[in-house]
Amino acid sequence: DPPGLGKTIQAIGLANLTGAKRILIICPASLKDNWAKEWRKWDVNNRSIDLPSAKPRRKQKNNVVIKSWTEYFWEDADVSIISYDMVVKFFKQTHPPDPWDFLIIDEAHYLKTDTTARVKNIYGYKGKWVNNPNHSRYEEPLEPIEAKRILALTGTPLMSRPIELWTTCKRFDPEGLGRSYHAYTK
Repeated sequence: DPPGLGKTIQAIGLANLTGAKRILIICPASLKDNWAKEWRKWDVNNRSIDLPSAKPRRKQKNNVVIKSWTEYFWEDADVSIISYDMVVKFFKQTHPPDPWDFLIIDEAHYLKTDTTARVKNIYGYKGKWVNNPNHSRYEEPLEPIEAKRILALTGTPLMSRPIELWTTCKRFDPEGLGRSYHAYTK
């Protein structure tokens, strides 16, 4: 649907209709608060909402910081709203407490390049050897975010070229258009 037609409300309505209990929403950081506001307005099941957070930590000795790190937390909530940038950090360091019933991917055209960390962390990655001039390394496989239902929302599925739909076809139609990159590009 084009921008402004109510994709957010449609997604919330679908969650209401299906009775999903554990919901993950992935969206641009600038839309997290809007999603929370709209969810509170349109949710008929009174689900709890969490915007997972990161907390900086540090270890000191004699008033000198000897180590600093960031911890990521999933609260025990029905609906978790997380930004694309945080997906990589959260899923690398921690996993949600329970599986998802419903995954909503807002602005899904952000997932157009299958070599990016966000695509690998959301749609999964088979892993492979990467040969660089100076060294070779193995990139570990990543499991896709699993959910009973997945809804990808966008008002602009193609920014400029048909190849930008490849990652979506590969994830949502693995036996059809997403079966072969070569066949798709041809």
